[in-house]
Amino acid sequence: MKIVKVDAQPQPSEPLKDRHVDIWVEKVFRGVKYPNPVNMLNVSYKTDYRLIPKDQETQLTSRPLKNLNEVKDQKLMPQSMDLPPLLHRLVSKETGNPRPQITVIINKTDENFYRFAEADETPTVQFPRNMGLGKPTSPNLYKGLNLTGDEQK
Repeated sequence: MKIVKVDAQPQPSEPLKDRHVDIWVEKVFRGVKYPNPVNMLNVSYKTDYRLIPKDQETQLTSRPLKNLNEVKDQKLMPQSMDLPPLLHRLVSKETGNPRPQITVIINKTDENFYRFAEADETPTVQFPRNMGLGKPTSPNLYKGLNLTGDEQK
């Protein structure tokens, strides 16, 4: 992040309360540069960043950055996914549906580069076909159980 502007906020009325500062920065997150400066008022008191001297600034800013508009629709998610194995078996028995699905929900944030695939689009992100247990550490504990998630007929 490159600091664009800094404004001091009024001194808080409580003596031991942190004083906030209005900081406007050019935000870069995961190699993506945001088009407008971002206000960091709510997190400006945190010390999880460091200032870089001017002579070392070119080392960090010389990396190629993507524009936010270029990556906004980069990952396409499916609208639904399979249920976990135990819930799948329970819902299948109750409803009679051999392949019940659950609707996927995406949190909408500025840093989220996912969106749902439309009807004519193919999702670029795939969830596992079944969420089996994988390979257990102690296979003898699972003798006689179907660990792949495929229904036995």
